[in-house]
Formats: sequence, structure tokens, C-alpha cells
Amino acid sequence: MSDKAMISLSNGLQMPQIGLGTWLSKPNEVKNAVTHALKSGYRHIDCAKVYGNQGEVADGIEASGVKREDIFITSKLWNTWHHPSKVAEGLEDTLKELKTTYLDLYLIHFPVSFAWPESPKASESNLLFPLAEDGVHVKLDLQTSIVDTWKEMVKLLNTGKVKGRKKRLFVDLISGGDERNNALTLNFSDRCEQF
Repeated sequence: MSDKAMISLSNGLQMPQIGLGTWLSKPNEVKNAVTHALKSGYRHIDCAKVYGNQGEVADGIEASGVKREDIFITSKLWNTWHHPSKVAEGLEDTLKELKTTYLDLYLIHFPVSFAWPESPKASESNLLFPLAEDGVHVKLDLQTSIVDTWKEMVKLLNTGKVKGRKKRLFVDLISGGDERNNALTLNFSDRCEQF
């Protein structure tokens, strides 16, 4: 990818402006999509735990033959891992699924904390969307501050397992810590009415 197709984040990290999103990819198709995209010149892959396909993304990266250091991988901390004691575990789970030792960018997917399931053997769907007592609604964690989640994510930078991190879809955290953002993601389209 040419230098013109890159943007420089505040920490100097170079991020390709165009990447392959893996949301809503059908099972057993994302591997081929990732492989083809990388062979075609894409160098940015956008992933998330909740997409349920990070293992296939890893297989596609491997099949492409492109070196890991030449690929910019973004993933997102899912809501169930917002409690400060779970942030590092969420990252480790993502790294394991993606078969990599680091992410280039790690985002907070949404600024809403879900409660950690009480059952140690929770199903994957109950882990991602833990149900409240009514069995219908998602059980929220109203005690966890998104600022505390953010502070734990900042600590991940010192591990070498994350090169950059940013806030996604919200801006009210900017005063939540001493660490400067590398980037801020906002939805912007004719169908997004948040502006």
C-alpha cells in the first residue's frame, strides 16, 4: 500500500486507511475473504471477538503468505470483558483466536459493560450476551466505569501486545485519563444520525 493510503496516529503508528471488515461474514467464508484481500494488497484487517470469526481470520492471514509484521490488525474489547480484572484476559483471548502475539490497534467496542456470567462453564453466546434474571435482556454491569476499563487498556501498551488503542463511537472519555488517544473512531454515513 502506498504511503498516501496510510495515516499516522498520534503515537507515530502508520495505519492503512482502507481495510477489510469481517463483521457479518458468513461462516467458512471469511478465511477466503481475508486471504484474497491480503493477496490483493489490503494490509488492514478489522476484527472483533463478538464477530465470532477471529479464528478464521487467522487462518486467512496464514493462507495469504503475507508476513504478520506487514499486516495492521485491529480488534475490539467486547463488553463482557470491561471489568478491570477482565481486560487483559479479553486481550489474551483475542490474541489466541487470531494466532498472533500482538495487535496493532485495540478498541473498546461499545461503552456499555455487561456482567460476567456467574457460571464458569457459560456457553459462548451467554459469555458474549449474558442474560439477566428475566432470561430475555442482557445483564449489565452498572458498577464498572468505562474510564476504569480505559485505564486498564492503557496499561496493555506497556506489555508490547498492543501498539495502539482508541475509543470507538463515543467521545466523553477524553478527560478520563492522562494517556493521549492514538485515534478516535466515529460512524459517519448518511444512515448514521449521531451528528
